[in-house]
Amino acid sequence: MKEPINAIKVARGINHSMEKIIENPTSYSKCENLPRKSKIYREARYKSWLIIFKLTISEVIILGVLNGKQKPSSFKNLRSKS
Repeated sequence: MKEPINAIKVARGINHSMEKIIENPTSYSKCENLPRKSKIYREARYKSWLIIFKLTISEVIILGVLNGKQKPSSFKNLRSKS
């Protein structure tokens, strides 16, 4: 029964990472899987997870949390949600 405990730990770590993103979103690298000239898409890592977010003038929009092992096509689906 370690899976539920591990899931809780990962969720807490991802939430903590999202808090850090909100504090300083420009410190994260641009998302190479969502290339744009404006560089509005960025990514943060927590263990093997990628947190993809979009920067606008007034807000940070979390688009999704993906396992880093997912296909690049999964990233393109995030763009349509923004």
